[in-house]
Amino acid sequence: MPAQPHPYERRRQGRKRVLFSGLVVDSDGKNTTECTIQDLNTHGAQLALSRELARGSQLYLLDTQNRTAYQATVVWSEADRAGLSFSRAYGLDMGLPPELHFLGHLLVEAKVGQMISLLQRGFSVDVSSGIVGLTREDFARFGGIEIVDKFIADYQRQRQNTQAPAPQSR
Repeated sequence: MPAQPHPYERRRQGRKRVLFSGLVVDSDGKNTTECTIQDLNTHGAQLALSRELARGSQLYLLDTQNRTAYQATVVWSEADRAGLSFSRAYGLDMGLPPELHFLGHLLVEAKVGQMISLLQRGFSVDVSSGIVGLTREDFARFGGIEIVDKFIADYQRQRQNTQAPAPQSR
């Protein structure tokens, strides 16, 4: 038996089922919440997240998989899910207006977090950055290289103390 549509279901176009990591970001960039993008189309998305969003609020959805930020409105929200309608999309590789530069920095922070997780599992820096899709150009454009440098130095010190192999440097 097919799943019943959500009571707020009014979209004109079907969405593609996905499981992408994302961030919900307040319009000023000061508050972020990790989320999972569960379905997506050019007009909106359904998210799984740890908090309820205020219906009608304006925010950004940062899709770390596709390196895209969406300006969005919350159409519906429950304790652990929300539906967004997009009003504008920004390809982070295409550049951002100066007032939205914080979105690029948040992308780098999210990618660095993914990279650190891989480094802790023993992957090299080069392999980890390749898997998460983090490039030197991202650091040059948005900053954040100091986070990786500090982690690598700390991690190498810890590994020397335990005599296990350390991740390779950039």
